[in-house]
Amino acid sequence: MDLENMEMENLEHIDTRVGLVPEKICFSDTDTWGSWPNSPKLLTSAGLEMGMDEVLTKLHKTSSSPKPTERKQPTSPLQKKRGRKPIRPNDPIKKKTEEKDKYWLRGFRGYMKTRYNDIAHTLSPDEQNFWHEHLSSKGVPDKGNVFSSYGKRYKNHLFCQPSFVYYFQEWFHEYGEIELSRKCNPGSDLWFVFFDYASKELVNYVPIGCSSIDGIESPRSPASPGELNEDPNDEPVDFCMVGVENDDLIESFFN
Repeated sequence: MDLENMEMENLEHIDTRVGLVPEKICFSDTDTWGSWPNSPKLLTSAGLEMGMDEVLTKLHKTSSSPKPTERKQPTSPLQKKRGRKPIRPNDPIKKKTEEKDKYWLRGFRGYMKTRYNDIAHTLSPDEQNFWHEHLSSKGVPDKGNVFSSYGKRYKNHLFCQPSFVYYFQEWFHEYGEIELSRKCNPGSDLWFVFFDYASKELVNYVPIGCSSIDGIESPRSPASPGELNEDPNDEPVDFCMVGVENDDLIESFFN
């Protein structure tokens, strides 16, 4: 670069700044351009540096500051909803399982109070003890009783009893719709929620630890003593005593 041209430009710049100084300036004997309070700051080296610093600072702020349209709003992480996911999210009316269990089990218990005397003679001693306890004041979930709520423990206790399963299914299929019509209008959303749950889940409820809802001791089971029509006077036949030559005797057993 040409040093002479740079010096001339600096002098011209200073001359323009000096032209801004008021015409009537009074100096004392000791005042100079640098010491006088009203002297232009750019006439000193310190003033020049300060001026350049201010210009550079403003330029830096302008270039580094984002445009209003480019500013991004702070994004907060999506918070997961607390609580458990609903088991039946498509239900038109959200009803807790325990509330539906309470309705159906209480209705069946009231029915069995009027039916028990008619079936008591068909039950075993263990089943009679179960029904005596279930139909008493201690058989309902309440404070101070064995069960405090209509939860899984209570349902497991009931549906582990084959006679309970049998008579509950019989009652629901015969009187379920009639019983539910006392609570809500048939065909309504509430009616559908309660009936659909009972017909699909509660009737087919399998307790924890049980392989099937129909136990061996169930009145509906083929192994139930009530289903076997045996004559106690009949003597068992030992087929090992039958010889090969007795074809007529063997044929008579199959006919």
